[in-house]
Amino acid sequence: MKYTSYSGFEKHFIEAVKAHLAPVYLVSCAHAEDRKVILDKMAAMLSPAVEITRLSSGSLSKNVLPRTCEQSLFAEQRLFIVEEAVLEGEDSLLVQLSEGKLHKVFFFLGLAQGKEFKGVSDAVKKGAVWLDLSREKPWEREKRLFSSLREWVFNAGKIIDLELLEQLVHAVGSDWQKLERELEKLIAFVGLRRDITLSDFQQVVVGDIVQTTWQIAEEIVWGLKGIPSLPFLDTTEGLTLLGALRYQVQLGWQLASTSLDEPHSQIKPYQIQKYGKLAHAKPPLFFEKALLKLTELETVMKSSSLDPCLMLTRFTATLREMQ
Repeated sequence: MKYTSYSGFEKHFIEAVKAHLAPVYLVSCAHAEDRKVILDKMAAMLSPAVEITRLSSGSLSKNVLPRTCEQSLFAEQRLFIVEEAVLEGEDSLLVQLSEGKLHKVFFFLGLAQGKEFKGVSDAVKKGAVWLDLSREKPWEREKRLFSSLREWVFNAGKIIDLELLEQLVHAVGSDWQKLERELEKLIAFVGLRRDITLSDFQQVVVGDIVQTTWQIAEEIVWGLKGIPSLPFLDTTEGLTLLGALRYQVQLGWQLASTSLDEPHSQIKPYQIQKYGKLAHAKPPLFFEKALLKLTELETVMKSSSLDPCLMLTRFTATLREMQ
């Protein structure tokens, strides 16, 4: 049985825990941290009587199967979690496992790519349950991430708004470990208070990544040093940078379209002083074309698996060519 959305898979798994678990569950996801979070969440739903053995990676026949032969004196059932399993050449073993040949032994297997499971026999696919997130869209992952984070906070006895979680992801990126670290700081900061507020977020969350994003956007739009070196960005961080770029380009258009000597209600004096001459060195049409390119880039970034860094580097090169 195959699922391509986490919500559908989760509903199935909750019911399976109550009734009858499949011998083998597989989770295909390119993000290692996401795989770990999903596998850990599945394991947490099981009875405390289940003995859990965790392996970061390895071959089923060489690394996992020998461990199943070890005697367990107290466990009623045993679960083996492999965060990045190797399935190549393991078809016959997978058939046995998916048919439940090992009594009261279950397997949760993480896969870096969905194609690793596509080559196995129909007998395995029939007996195993497969969550395939290998083609998950960026906004689908973001929705899943927000849901997992809210649940994580709720389990810690706190409440946080979705809007605040969105700001947190925009501030520190979509890396689970970074998000978990910032949430732990917020939970410790609020103490006995149940709600996490915007004020807490503003006081606690480190703004280094936001500041860096702002600096990168400034350098791309206004910089005179060629093409800046971009850090590694996932899609969420790339879209955050697009927002900062759009602000800078719109500001440039406002400055280029008006006289610097006249008072402005929407432009701050320090912005005129910092960017005014740079904006007037370019025609308003430059910024209009840049906004159009940004809109095109956002559409592609949301629907493509291409590297956001490559797309943003190309956008920067296009700006330099337009000058």
